[in-house]
Amino acid sequence: MEFDLIIIILSSANNEYQKKLKLLQESYLKNFSNIKYLFAELNTDPTNVELNLHHICIEKYLVESYQEINNTIYFKNEQSQVVGETVRIALSIDYINDKYKFKYILVINLNDFLNIPLILKYINTLPENNIYSGYQSFGCVTHGLFLDRNSGIILIDNYRKINYLEDKTTLIITEVMNQNNIYYIPPNKDFLLGIITDETYILNHTSSFLKYYQTFSKYNKIEFDNNLMIISVNNKNIEMLNLIYFVALIKFFYKKIE
Repeated sequence: MEFDLIIIILSSANNEYQKKLKLLQESYLKNFSNIKYLFAELNTDPTNVELNLHHICIEKYLVESYQEINNTIYFKNEQSQVVGETVRIALSIDYINDKYKFKYILVINLNDFLNIPLILKYINTLPENNIYSGYQSFGCVTHGLFLDRNSGIILIDNYRKINYLEDKTTLIITEVMNQNNIYYIPPNKDFLLGIITDETYILNHTSSFLKYYQTFSKYNKIEFDNNLMIISVNNKNIEMLNLIYFVALIKFFYKKIE
């Protein structure tokens, strides 16, 4: 089966809040048959899950281990290095390139809600090769990284050339794309990014593709826009508020929650 989209969710399940947020993501995403979703997590507790780990060598310098169990790719670093966000993205893409057939990749964070019908509509507007998309800030995609399959392969080829142990290079994905003639396509006003937050400094930031919802550290009923494609639920002071808003988003965009 070829999926229209594989979603890589950078996640963790280190506390009850994160576990509940992961369950909410699954309760919604499992309803769509033409997508595949995978959580990308560190296996911080080796006794927590029995892993039969596969190994990948980047040149001779970095060795990572990973295995997929129940829609989660668990990573373990054999040399006790921190497996950062960029490394998890690269290894996740390397994994799905080998295992699955698909057209596009979308990388998000655990607290990002996806309007799947609108996302599927959006990827149908994208070229099939040599593009990337998402919401940029200061020249880098900070929310919702879209890649076609070929662009993902190019990203992995460049990742393998970097010696992380010697020069501590941070792989800037957008730089790799630009250097390899992978073209950036920005979402337009029909495909908005929403941010639900209790932070106030962002209210001074204006953009044609952003819509902010201020919570003031309490639950306020929000009338969501139908053209919101990705909604980042990011209350810093009271994390449990994020769960309430996530349920509200599921009810609004899917009209049911199990």
